Amino acid sequence: MTKVKCLPTYILIDTSSSMTPVQDTLNETVETLYDELILDPSICDFAHVSIVTFSTDAHVVLGMTDIQQISALPMLECGGVTNFGQALDLVRGCLDGDVEQLIAAGREVLRPVVFVLTDGQPTDERGYLSDAWRTSHAQLVDRAWKRHPNVVPFGFGGATPDVLRDMATIPGAAFIARDPGNTDSLKTIFATLLNSLVASQQSNELRLPREVDGFVTVNQDIIT
Repeated sequence: MTKVKCLPTYILIDTSSSMTPVQDTLNETVETLYDELILDPSICDFAHVSIVTFSTDAHVVLGMTDIQQISALPMLECGGVTNFGQALDLVRGCLDGDVEQLIAAGREVLRPVVFVLTDGQPTDERGYLSDAWRTSHAQLVDRAWKRHPNVVPFGFGGATPDVLRDMATIPGAAFIARDPGNTDSLKTIFATLLNSLVASQQSNELRLPREVDGFVTVNQDIIT
């Protein structure tokens, strides 16, 4: 009997204080994504989605359960610093259990994917710029770990190309907004995420956009 494929999908959302001006838009776009998934069970049956928010700490907002059983998502509130390490560690901690559940359900599990949405640069728990996240990232994407995921970052606002480039695991799959101040960037990112999930479900494998309207692809050879 052929097993049905599924794609564990994690959406990491920056909810630090710099995101406060777009907090309402953030909640609206998350709700829209949730509504679209509810309306098309075939997508969430393939792309099992988990939503994680991060600022000073990281939290699982939507666990990788049957989305049809969730009546509503909690309202997101922005505040704190941009501690990437917390989010990456949390995802790594969730992956083993989530994949085991999918395997126990008789699914053929594809390489997980982690979408990262951020408007800033990584900091430590005190708010100072820090490269400490790189240790957590290296552990998450370590190819010696059977369940290492792909990471696809989207940046706008104060996000920087070098961080997005180093975070991405797929060449050409890191995107930064052309206009850092464009408040529509967040809506574009969520629309792109939804389109990617639809395309992936139709192809039965991860499908990512080559271009995103209003965004620039961060290439591996960018040095400035």
